[in-house]
Amino acid sequence: MKTLRLIHTADFHLGISFRNIIGANVQEARRRDFERNVERIFDEAIKRRVDLMLICGDIFHRSDPSNRDLVFIAKQIGRAIASGVRVVAIAGNHDKPKVAGAVNPLKALVEAKVPNFYFFQELPKEPLIIDIKEKNMRVGIVPIPFVDPRVVRVATKGTMSYDRFMYRIINKISSDTRLEDVDAKILMGHLTLSGARVKRIWGI
Repeated sequence: MKTLRLIHTADFHLGISFRNIIGANVQEARRRDFERNVERIFDEAIKRRVDLMLICGDIFHRSDPSNRDLVFIAKQIGRAIASGVRVVAIAGNHDKPKVAGAVNPLKALVEAKVPNFYFFQELPKEPLIIDIKEKNMRVGIVPIPFVDPRVVRVATKGTMSYDRFMYRIINKISSDTRLEDVDAKILMGHLTLSGARVKRIWGI
């Protein structure tokens, strides 16, 4: 029996401001706390020798992260890949650029052709197929980054609900014939849940 080992994570929110929290050096202390926890996640992926690490959006809290945050996450991704972990990431509502034509800095790793790193800022036209040769496995992934409801309203001229639009997109990609010849299928998404109520959390 073929076994796939993976770690699913999301919402690192690197670079979030803590200015509303009072105290000496609190901002830097909380920043380091965030970094340590992200490091721990990557440590676990490496220690457990996972095949895939899925990061489902909002690696950064902003679409224009600081150099410090970009270098930090590039280092974590680099050491995971060096240990044989394949990393797949998608953009979330915080780190997806709001301006047409702008790109998330993680695209730089894609353009540099960093092996076994995949990043999706926009909706893909087809599923991602990954061959895990050491296990003789093929994995099909449908990566769905955040899609702004306002974009859907404009694209459909208000004739289709957000839920319906996303359902059609996911169904179309999931129906791709390339997914018929895989050992495992995975749907990744940074999505809103129909019927959910969002609670405002102080300080965020």
